Amino acid sequence: VTHRPQGGELKGLVARISGASRGNGRVFAHRFAEEGAHQMLVDVETNGLAELVEDVGHHAGGLDCHVDNEQ
Repeated sequence: VTHRPQGGELKGLVARISGASRGNGRVFAHRFAEEGAHQMLVDVETNGLAELVEDVGHHAGGLDCHVDNEQ
């Protein structure tokens, strides 16, 4: 990474993160929240997702779904 965002550089932008409740998705969700982004967090793990939405604050919404379902 050649450029590290400084506080608030993502303010007003919207991010969608799938697999948000675990691993890198969770890390990105917290980082984007620190930078001021609005977020739509998606995961099949509803308990972890609800906890994450609460953790990152009022600029995040959660959606539990399977993104691999072709129907």
